[in-house]
Formats: sequence, structure tokens, C-alpha cells
Amino acid sequence: MFQAVFRHSDVLTLPIVSLVLFALAFVALAARALRKADHAPEIAALPLADDDGLSPQPFAGASHER
Repeated sequence: MFQAVFRHSDVLTLPIVSLVLFALAFVALAARALRKADHAPEIAALPLADDDGLSPQPFAGASHER
């Protein structure tokens, strides 16, 4: 029934194209994330790493003095 309604109409062209593009982008990003999963512990430890010996400085606009 719906095929007869939309057969001669371009109403569904843009939504179908956008759905296909979204699906391709999602699959590509998911594959990239799964491929780099073995580097996750190294990346997760980056904020805790002290490679330069400097302690983090407070925000310049914040005043913590009392």
C-alpha cells in the first residue's frame, strides 16, 4: 500500500540517503573504536601521568586564597 503512494514521489529520497550515510558513519566509527580498544588503558592513564614534573595550575580567574 505504501509503495503505491511513494512510488512516484521523491519524498523518501532524502531520509533514505541520510539514513544510509548515518549507518555508514556509525559503522566506521564503531570499527575504529573497537580496533583501538587495545590502547584504552594507556589512553585512560594519560590524565594521571606526571611526565614533566609540574603539578597542575589552578584556573587563572579563580582565587582560592582566604
